[in-house]
Amino acid sequence: MQFHKIPNVLAPLVGKVISVSGWLVHTNRHISKSIKFNQLRDVQGKYLQLFSQEPLQVPKKWSAENIWESAGNAKPVSSALDDTAYQAVSPESVVNITGKLQYRPERDRRQGNEFELKVENLEVLNMAHFIPFGPNDENTSLPVQLTHRHIQLRNPKYNHNLRTRSHIAHIVRNFFHMNEFVEVETPLLFKSTPEGAREFLVPSRQEPGKFYALPQSPQQYKQILMASGIGSYYQLARCFRDEDLRYDRQPEFTQIDLEMSFINSPGQIMTVIENLFSQLLQKLGKNPITSPFPRLSYADAIEFYGSDKPDVRYDLKLLNLTPFLPNSEVSTEVLVLRDVKKPISNAEARALCEQIGQDVSFVTIRSNSQLSGWTRKVPQLKHLSLDLEKINEKLGLSPELTLFIANRPKYMSSGTTPLGRLRPLLHDLLVTQRQLPPLNDDLLNFTWIVDFPLFSPADTNSESLVSTHHPFTAPHPEDLHNLSSSPLNVRALHYDLVVNGVELGGGSIRIHDPKLQSIILERILKLNQQQLDTFDHLINVLQSGCPPHGGIALGFDRLVALLVKSNGIREVIAFPKTSSGTDLLIGSPSTVTEDQLKEYHIEITNKI
Repeated sequence: MQFHKIPNVLAPLVGKVISVSGWLVHTNRHISKSIKFNQLRDVQGKYLQLFSQEPLQVPKKWSAENIWESAGNAKPVSSALDDTAYQAVSPESVVNITGKLQYRPERDRRQGNEFELKVENLEVLNMAHFIPFGPNDENTSLPVQLTHRHIQLRNPKYNHNLRTRSHIAHIVRNFFHMNEFVEVETPLLFKSTPEGAREFLVPSRQEPGKFYALPQSPQQYKQILMASGIGSYYQLARCFRDEDLRYDRQPEFTQIDLEMSFINSPGQIMTVIENLFSQLLQKLGKNPITSPFPRLSYADAIEFYGSDKPDVRYDLKLLNLTPFLPNSEVSTEVLVLRDVKKPISNAEARALCEQIGQDVSFVTIRSNSQLSGWTRKVPQLKHLSLDLEKINEKLGLSPELTLFIANRPKYMSSGTTPLGRLRPLLHDLLVTQRQLPPLNDDLLNFTWIVDFPLFSPADTNSESLVSTHHPFTAPHPEDLHNLSSSPLNVRALHYDLVVNGVELGGGSIRIHDPKLQSIILERILKLNQQQLDTFDHLINVLQSGCPPHGGIALGFDRLVALLVKSNGIREVIAFPKTSSGTDLLIGSPSTVTEDQLKEYHIEITNKI
């Protein structure tokens, strides 16, 4: 038997008998007792209208139950059912239908829905008996959707997302192949190293008490490849992080991973990525982009936008009051809402502040007389001796303005400030009020964020330092003199790629000097001997003649979600986990037997 998809071009087939296969979709549309309408959905998510003069049904004697019951009897049970005993074909049953293709009546024709198939023969390939919800039902709860993910994936939207994901992967691979990158699959059974996020551990059966770790990224392997003579490497890498999952995070994910040797400038990696996106968007038929992408220093991103992944498509910039404050231990930022048709109300401003959940204040200046005393209404400023005239001049204050004020740590290494979180909420409010135009998500605004701090305080009550990104990031050559005396003032040769306020990924020039790498691990990060031992293999590789190198990793799931305009990465991953890391369809993680645990030399002492 040959099965057929719905042809891409149907017009030449009008008047001909064709066969199509797929899932039956009931529309419950009847224009008379003798004329029935249904639809067929194929493996590409395309629909074809079905037109029949009889209900779509099959003889009951051909049901699987009757065939099974008749197997052990001399006289088949099904013989008791004559040919007039029928059962309706249930929704989502798999069918093969033959019929004559014709145009729909002109009044019913819609773009992409101009044809119908007059059913002449119906063959049920598999009757559906349990369908908890329809594939197009968006009101079903998330747990039910994920428990029956195979049903949800029949939705044309999800079908399109997965096909687009495959197409994007094909374009990416072709780009790197044409640019002489080598695709290398690095191991998934790695070892535990102190790089930051919590790892998934895999026990070794052959070496009791030892564990593999699933890689958070191929970082160390790809650096080793650079020392191995692989000039330019890439892969679509599977990565794993055993973190507490926030919204739109998954414990396993895919990234576009690449590394290049004999480079020492971030610009060389940036150019490759800019060329990749130019080609990718062109092949997808998206709006063209201009390159090189603009660059924004981390310090400016925090000062003007309150975020290390700012959406720069709209203004609403922050202002820093710290230079005007006496001996301040913190930085004070202000967002002045100006150039709007109508000031927002106090109730609306208060609601925005409450959404942030931190000490964010607001004050509305209605008249000139309030310009001389507005700071007395602000908890962050009311006890300070201030030169209000200079502050007003800095802020450009006048009547009918609303100010939002908040403190932030004087030293930040990443993340978002209180007003950085308020800024997009305020923008959304102004769009809702039609005071600002809505953003055009078809226009992708790429920005490189550069000059991150190389190190960050481990916590507010400690002098210990941690790597802002990972310990293999090279310091900025202009800041090397600060490495021993003031490491917090050392910038990293790190770069993040941000588009429309979403961080797509990041990379850096790596440390290729084994002495410098050892100094950072031992003297600045102050790793203990056990932690240092986990990096022995990398130090040995660097000592064997490793060229200068650098790379980047881009979140592939997030990229696909952005390009198909989905609500999150869960919609572009075939089988995602819940926020607790559970696969509800399969039922993982699951328990294992005592014998299995014993084989891996594991004993569970505290059962929850």
